[in-house]
Amino acid sequence: MHLLYVDESGHTADPLHQYFVLAGVSLYERQTWWIAKELDQIAERFDPANPGDVELHGSPMLQGRGGWKMHDRGLREQAMKDALTCLSASHPGNRLFLRW
Repeated sequence: MHLLYVDESGHTADPLHQYFVLAGVSLYERQTWWIAKELDQIAERFDPANPGDVELHGSPMLQGRGGWKMHDRGLREQAMKDALTCLSASHPGNRLFLRW
């Protein structure tokens, strides 16, 4: 069985938004623990005491918003790359879907 998550960014009806992105990820059910473990290790770099409180969300990480502003941009970018690598290096049945 696969687990599916879908999310969007932007608005199609708002002329101020130049882009609308729809993305989804399909994960083989037995892979979620392993992927979560790798993502927690990335989050520990930023809050070793509470890695579960770290949200690896691309926009705030890239722009240095919220709690991310105290961390070096290079470290934030590397964390984003490492998080994406968790998926690409995982089970071959896992998939990422994008539409913009």
